[in-house]
Amino acid sequence: MKPNWQYLLLALAMALFCWYLVTGREKVDTWMPMRVEMTGLPEDLYIKSGMVATVDVLVRGPRGVARKIDESQIVYSLHLGKIAAGKNIVLFETKNVPLPKVYEVVEIRPTRLELEVERRAVKVVPVKVVLRASPPDGFAMSAARATPDTVRLSGPAGKLDKITEIRTQPVTLPQPP
Repeated sequence: MKPNWQYLLLALAMALFCWYLVTGREKVDTWMPMRVEMTGLPEDLYIKSGMVATVDVLVRGPRGVARKIDESQIVYSLHLGKIAAGKNIVLFETKNVPLPKVYEVVEIRPTRLELEVERRAVKVVPVKVVLRASPPDGFAMSAARATPDTVRLSGPAGKLDKITEIRTQPVTLPQPP
């Protein structure tokens, strides 16, 4: 039997091709961080607690391709247009993860957020001047006023209800020579 080098070369090429197909199809799971971006928050609401900056995502994909994910480019867009004042449960859904179809999103941690939301309010309060000491002997003070005499505050309604005035830092009157 005479060796035929063309068949040997073809067999080697087919073996390498089969090896590539088998190793390229191997799936791996990897955890990766993903930034969370809020969109659609109504302007009259304020998130008091419960928001997270990142979530961990378990991604399954081909071994060679899984290493090429640019984690800084992946952002989960969380639409908050339907939240209301009070306690809100917002679920993370795997179908909303912006990855190519070659990847499969297996799990997201945490699976949900419990957001405590308050109504945002605006309030105008007076500014009160605080004196460190009374005027020196022989002097009298007729008035002390701040400029501006009122300030506009914006924030959670629960905290603004408690504020009735804003005080200046204590002012020290100059002593006569």
